[in-house]
Amino acid sequence: MEHSIIVAINHMLDRSRPYHDPGADYFTRPDLPDLRAAHHVARLHHLAPPNLPQP
Repeated sequence: MEHSIIVAINHMLDRSRPYHDPGADYFTRPDLPDLRAAHHVARLHHLAPPNLPQP
């Protein structure tokens, strides 16, 4: 819990924006799996770019 608060405060100060509450249904929204999958695919491409030989 403390870590989440610190991260939220850090993001607000870093981006000079007020806190935006994502809502009570943030983790149960039907569109979240698509967003999560896109995030992880982008992260994988960042960690192992497609032009590198794969084992």
